[in-house]
Amino acid sequence: MRVQITYSEELENIPCLVSEFLRESGKALLLLSNHVGSIDDAVVRDVLKGDEILEIIDSTRQKLSALDERLADASSLLSGYNNAIQGKVREDEIPETS
Repeated sequence: MRVQITYSEELENIPCLVSEFLRESGKALLLLSNHVGSIDDAVVRDVLKGDEILEIIDSTRQKLSALDERLADASSLLSGYNNAIQGKVREDEIPETS
């Protein structure tokens, strides 16, 4: 089960965090690409391997979905970071002064 969590991070740590998300995503994409790319015509034509290939395809799609979510997280972090650096904050994010 997936749950959405929110946590705070120091502003100066955001670029490193986004970079780490991107590095991890890039490595995962390379591994997936190599795994899927290693399936050749002979394997696809092998009737006995049909279920195995379908499992690989399904697993790859699920992993790509997780990567998409991770990249969306990185995008959101970077957007928030850019807004903070440029001084753009939403009205409800401005602390009240008494």
